This record gives sequence, C-alpha cells and structure tokens, in this order.
Amino acid sequence: MKKVFTLIMVAFATLAMAQTDELKVENGKYYNLNGTLFNGQYAQYEDGNKVAELNVVDGVLSGSAMYYYANGSVKESGSYANGKRSGNWSQYNELGKLRTAASYKADKKHGKWIVWDEQGNKRFEMFYNEGVKIGTWKMWDAEGKVTTKTFEQ
Repeated sequence: MKKVFTLIMVAFATLAMAQTDELKVENGKYYNLNGTLFNGQYAQYEDGNKVAELNVVDGVLSGSAMYYYANGSVKESGSYANGKRSGNWSQYNELGKLRTAASYKADKKHGKWIVWDEQGNKRFEMFYNEGVKIGTWKMWDAEGKVTTKTFEQ
C-alpha cells in the first residue's frame, strides 16, 4: 500500500510541475496556456539549463524559490509571499560558497544583511527597516580591519 501511495504522489508531483513554455506571464501573473491562473511549481529553462524553480499560487509567486547558474549550482534561494520577496534569502557563487545572507519584507530590504567575499571573509554587515538603512553598519577591508557607519531613522 505504501508503494502505491508513493507512486501516486510521484505522479501527482510530476503533473504539478510545469515548464515555462507551458505558461505565459502577463503583468506579473502566471497563466496556463488556456488563460486560467497557474497553481503549482514550475521550472524555467534557458538554453536547456534550469535557471529557476518557483512556486505559484493563484498566478502569483508564493512559497519557495530557487535560482540556478548554468552549471546547475544554486545561485539564490528564498521565498515569496503574494509575489514579493519575503523572509530570508541566500545568494551563492558558482562554486556553492555563500555570498549573501539577506532578509526581505514585502520586497523591501528588512533586517540584517551579511556579505562575504570570494574567499569567505565577511565584508559587510548591514541593517534595514523596510528598505531604509538603519543602525550601525560594519565594513571590513581586505586586511580584516573594521569601519562603521551609523544610519539614523
């Protein structure tokens, strides 16, 4: 019985996944080719390479999102709420090393952001409140010396 249930779930997941050539995007909304709003997960391809895997609810980006480099490694991951970036996002270089840890609220920078260089050294620590720079930002130079700048709201 477990095997039958697993097979049904795999079949359902396969049917729920769409590629971008099966969808059209108009004014930021995702539609099936028959004109109805798309619901489900879809993969976007360019030149045969997967560049994105996104969740869509009622035609709007909602839920987890993954973006990929041409070599298949993860470029960026995070989530959307009602079509806008929301929560924690991570960006990686092509070798898979974390470059940026960021946070969004309704598509605006919000919360703590950290940026690392190619060698993995922390270079920036920044804070935002709904897109506005706040708090004390720290910046590290190539030698690891820290400087700060304060933003008042």
